[in-house]
Order: sequence, then structure tokens, then C-alpha cells
Amino acid sequence: MKKIFYFTLALALAAGVSSCKNEEDDIFDDTAANRLEQYKKDYANVFTDKGGKWALEYFANTEEPGYVFVVTFDKNGSVEVAGNNKWTPTTSFSTDNSLWGMISDDGPVLSFNSYNKVLHVFSSPENIIGGPTNTELNDKDIDETGTGHEGDYEFIVMNVSEDDQVVTLQGKKRGYKALLRRLPVDTDDRAYLETVYENCHNNVCTEFGTLLLHETTTDQRFTITEVSDKYMEGHLGYFEAYPQGGDSIMQTVEQNAIITFDGLRFRHDLEIPRANSNEVITINSFEFQPDGSLLGVSNPDVVLRAPMLADIMRNSSVEVAKKHVWNFEDCALGASNEALLDKVKAGLTQNFRGQRDFNGFGITATNINTIPTPSIFLTFGTAKAYLYLTITRVDDNTIRIEPDGTMDGNLTNLIKMIPECETLLKSFAGTYTLDTDNVMCPYEIRWVGDNGISFSANLQR
Repeated sequence: MKKIFYFTLALALAAGVSSCKNEEDDIFDDTAANRLEQYKKDYANVFTDKGGKWALEYFANTEEPGYVFVVTFDKNGSVEVAGNNKWTPTTSFSTDNSLWGMISDDGPVLSFNSYNKVLHVFSSPENIIGGPTNTELNDKDIDETGTGHEGDYEFIVMNVSEDDQVVTLQGKKRGYKALLRRLPVDTDDRAYLETVYENCHNNVCTEFGTLLLHETTTDQRFTITEVSDKYMEGHLGYFEAYPQGGDSIMQTVEQNAIITFDGLRFRHDLEIPRANSNEVITINSFEFQPDGSLLGVSNPDVVLRAPMLADIMRNSSVEVAKKHVWNFEDCALGASNEALLDKVKAGLTQNFRGQRDFNGFGITATNINTIPTPSIFLTFGTAKAYLYLTITRVDDNTIRIEPDGTMDGNLTNLIKMIPECETLLKSFAGTYTLDTDNVMCPYEIRWVGDNGISFSANLQR
């Protein structure tokens, strides 16, 4: 049932001209008004068919992220809208019932025509409480009275897919595209929206710096950064992008996006210029993959993910680890290093009388004269002793670590009592292959070294 009313109307006008000339018979059997009424009935039947439950993917403006709602249309003209975002009445999962209908306005229009506290907050012209502030005026609230979020509550029906599973809508006033995706009638609204919330807050991670858009066939890479904005309060949904190796100022493009139940979609096509080229790469939507990445729907050669593992470990040792620590688990040290560790443990017990026992290894960054320096550490009790490192990137998933010849005071003092501490920490030097089960949120990265040492580095959050 693929219908676009404007095309039908154009045909009707053309037919009218022909009939005046008496050159051929009318090609329609009914008036335009009657045909429009029939379209409205047909669309209403689509909305209420098979239980009438849909996911509504909605954009209010060009700055905020998109939002997902669950709407359930009833043949009696009522509709239930469920939402789970910052602006819902309880700032979490909420539902409200109101009225809906199909109206005529240059074509069939879906109208949510009585106030719904979950949906109409986006089209209300009231000032946004808790909205953006002016940083140049001591974070004074910006008064949006008269505009609000600038969203729509009436939508032109642009297209219905052949299988009646997706309806494309266009906001009547603002013109932003919205999608209705049919859901099984037994879908649990709360569970569905909680998954969307989880996807947004935990399954698209920005803790490792910028995201990476990787075109695998050409190995071209594009940096995707999240714009920090009080509007979103951590809700990922606004992106800036530029080509790696290109001009991060002149070639940066921006677009807001919506994270959905099964992926991510930009409000409009995101067209990123290629480095040193007049060409662009065009991306609109992605789907989540088993490895956590997002794969381009129309361009399956493109993957959205966290940076490559070697870059995460090299850079996070300096950036992320300013506030995070990677703790080692499941260490396999080899027989000779295990013997060294036994001597370290015994020495700690002897010198600290059980108050500073061995408590594991890890990697982080330590400030030396305000400069974050990567280091591997040994934990004894709650204290740490640091051996400073250089970390070299070999390839996307391989790094090499080497001591840089310096250490902190704790390690210096420990070595005086237990010389094996230095030998043990220096034994971690080597080339390591890295892998993870989730390339978007690699909170656990497995290291396998050419020195016989292996372990899992887990991000302490």
C-alpha cells in the first residue's frame, strides 16, 4: 500500500484538463474529496490493524537528540503514548491517553488532537524547564516561551511500506521526518523503551574518547564526536564528524540522531567529506551487531564503533585513565614470573606484617609535573607502586609496552625491601595482541603477550 497523496492530486488535475478537451474519459471514478476520505480511512485502518501498536521515532528540532515513543492506536479514536526520557512527566517511563484522528490538510494528516502529556510537551510553546542555559550569562536559563521544543503533533502521511510495517511521516509545521514502526501487539511498552534507554546510555559508549566511523573497504576513517550539551544531559544524540587526516575545523559536519531499539538513525543523511577529496561519504542509519558495533544499513561497508583497541589502550592511558584504572584479572604470568610473584607476596607479608598484602596489577596514567604518564602498577593493600612506561602502537590491535626507566617513590622504597618488585613489573614489557567481545564498549580487553604473559584488563568505572 505505497501511496503518496500529492502524486495522486497531480494526476487528478491533469485528468481534469484532459476531460475539458473531451479527448479522453476521466481516469478516476470519484471526486478528489471522496478519494481523500478513502485514503484517510485506509491509513486509519493501517494504524489500528494488528493491535495498533507502533514505535514512533521522533525529532523535535535540529539540536536535541531524537526520541522514541510507543503509541497504541484504538479504533475508537483513543491513543496511548508511552515515553521514557528527560521530558516525560516523571523523567522516566510514563504513559498518557488522549485522542487521535485522520484529518484533511492538503492531504491525509495524522493528528494527535487532544493534549497528551508524554508527546505534546515537545510541541507546547511553553518555556522549557530544565532546558539549555546561556553560558555567557552565568548559565542563566534561556527563555523559550513561544517556541518550546518546536516539535510537531500533526504529521502528513508520506508513505506506507508494502508490508504495512513502516509508515513515513512528516511534521506538518516543522517538516522533520518521523517513522512509525509496527510492533507486535504483546510488546511490553516499558521493557521496549528501557531497552532504548539502555542502548543510548550504555551501548553507545563515549568513555574512550571519540567514536570511529570506519569504511572497511577503503580503510578510510572518520572521527565522530559527541557534542556535550546540557540539553541532553548525557543522552547521546548529537554528533560532529570529520575525516581523520582532514581539516577538523573546515571539514566538520554535524547532525542530530536518534538511538532506537535496534540501531541509530540520523535526522537527515550525514554527509562527511573525505580527507583530501571533494567526495563525501553518506550515512543515514545503523543496526547493532553482535560485537556491539553499528553497521551501516544502506552502506554495509561502514562500521561505527569505539576507537581501535590499540588506540584505546595507548590514548586511554593518558586520557581516560585520568579518572579510570585498568585492573588486571586472570593473569597468566608463566612459571618464572609466578615464582617472582611468590617472593613479592612473601616480602610484603614479612615487611608489612599482613597490612600491605599483594592486591593485583593494573595500568593507568599518573601525573608527572602535570603531564599524564602511562604506568603499570603493583597494588599492595590500598597503596600502589608505579613503573612508568612508553606505549607504542604497532597496528589496530597490537601494542608494545616498555619501561621508560623511571618509577614513583613507592616503588623505589619497595625495591629496597623487595628487589623482585622491579623485576616482576619490568617482565611485563613486550608486544601484546588485544581483543574484546564488544568493540563499542570494550570495558574488558584481553592482552596476549609475546613474552608468555596474558591477562584481561578491566576498566574500573
